[in-house]
Amino acid sequence: MSWQIFKQNILRLANSPESIQDIDTVAKLYAAEYDAAIKRGRDVMHGVSLQKGNVEVMEQLFKIAFIKGQSSTTPYDLVGEMGKGVIAYWQGAQLNTFPIPIIPSPGATINIGVTSNSVTNAGVWAPAIPSPANPYDQLDWSKIPLDKNDPEVQRIIAPDMGEINTIIQTDPYIISEDTSTYPVGLELDNVKAEIIDNALYEQKILNNEPEGELAKEEQAKLIKSGYKTLDELLKIAGAWAPKLGKNQRVSYANLRSGYIKGVHGLCPQGTQSVVVALTGIAGLGRLSGNADWFSFKTPSTGGGRSSFAVPINGVTYYQDKQKIGTSYTTNPGSWQVGDIVVMGYVDGKPYGHIQVWTGFKWVSDFTQNRIQSNGVDNSTIALWRLNQNGVNAVESTKNKNA
Repeated sequence: MSWQIFKQNILRLANSPESIQDIDTVAKLYAAEYDAAIKRGRDVMHGVSLQKGNVEVMEQLFKIAFIKGQSSTTPYDLVGEMGKGVIAYWQGAQLNTFPIPIIPSPGATINIGVTSNSVTNAGVWAPAIPSPANPYDQLDWSKIPLDKNDPEVQRIIAPDMGEINTIIQTDPYIISEDTSTYPVGLELDNVKAEIIDNALYEQKILNNEPEGELAKEEQAKLIKSGYKTLDELLKIAGAWAPKLGKNQRVSYANLRSGYIKGVHGLCPQGTQSVVVALTGIAGLGRLSGNADWFSFKTPSTGGGRSSFAVPINGVTYYQDKQKIGTSYTTNPGSWQVGDIVVMGYVDGKPYGHIQVWTGFKWVSDFTQNRIQSNGVDNSTIALWRLNQNGVNAVESTKNKNA
């Protein structure tokens, strides 16, 4: 949370360039916000907080880094230069003398008091790890029936954090401190995302199999395994996702986290990956459509309709959708493992939202503690529930290692 506050305060200035008077203003803000973020925290072993860091020197080194960047005519590592300021901040920094550290000082058997608590090792600044190549840059867009410059396409392949933060600050259905409300304004066009994802695999830019024999064996082992915890289930879902042709953002790490700006927004892909992990039925992970295609919204985004009750090799695993209200959404006693809840949004907001009950928590392409309710058109909410074939599939999948 402390670093989230740091980011919000930095972005508040960045999004208001008219308030930036000079380099001093930027250097002072970065130094002050870093100092505040550190002082909001404590060391993980003893719970001791920082009393004083060398803010003044850090601010001056930040300023020098910015000035160098302004005059540089070659590629410049601004973050690396700012790292010198961070190291300076910790050199000789003073920690608070309470609480008393658990581990005794050298030569002592127990700590009964602290007279001074100085940082003696400021550490080193590790160079940044280069970001992996953007797979979207490698696409041959002449073979894709989409306009690369379409704003909805750009939201998928190149998320604009400035735009995202503006939506968070202005959307009446989003509570800026509550990331569970972000989907109402930040869902992506899953239909266009599927077209792009399919192209990544068709053009051999992405591979449905992980690299290396060991990785392939691990993926196959996960898919064939059962689960006893949510973490185990999401690992299986993450292993299934590339086999189902899902976006790289649908991964174990992202499924188990809360909502991350610029990462999440493909809830149908995440939900379907988890449904396949629950049931072992791959066909349930290859259903096309935006989330509200599965709801009662009319017209739905793009006008399509999709169903989890379709026969797969002659067998259905879900009942037809049914309408539900708050008697279901607010009553955990009525939830059953495998329940998929879908809803459209109000005020013409597109795409809708979809999530599945795992028996542990609700999951879409991120983990949720409740059913989405902000900005939802309650008349559109649909429940897809497993039939007996589906229940049997879940039990069989869950108990593979029992």
